[in-house]
Amino acid sequence: ARGVVGVRYDCNLILPGQVEVIAYGTAVSTEPPPASGTGAAASSAGASTAAPCVPEHCVTTDVELQGHGAVRSLGTASGLAVHACTLVRNIGAGFKGLVGGEIRNYLAMCEAARGQAFHRMLEHAAA
Repeated sequence: ARGVVGVRYDCNLILPGQVEVIAYGTAVSTEPPPASGTGAAASSAGASTAAPCVPEHCVTTDVELQGHGAVRSLGTASGLAVHACTLVRNIGAGFKGLVGGEIRNYLAMCEAARGQAFHRMLEHAAA
């Protein structure tokens, strides 16, 4: 994939202190569809063993990849992450909830889950 367009996030509370974050979008390519009878083996020759990933600058919430001329959709790319806080952090967050204000333990957990889901979406798009 050359990029991912229409990126969205979804967040679900599984249990108190446990969050599921899903990142999804449409993988797009600037290459025309392969001609019939050509195998994928030729394109994978000499491929590195590192997990391929779409560059972050080729990801947008817009419906098109500006300046790259995407010509075809490769389907939905998604990434999922589930994170949980420890019991001690949950208790601390409960006390913070009583007095109000930002709950930094949950904020850090959600940020980490969102970043991980985003990276997994990029890997899925490149696969």
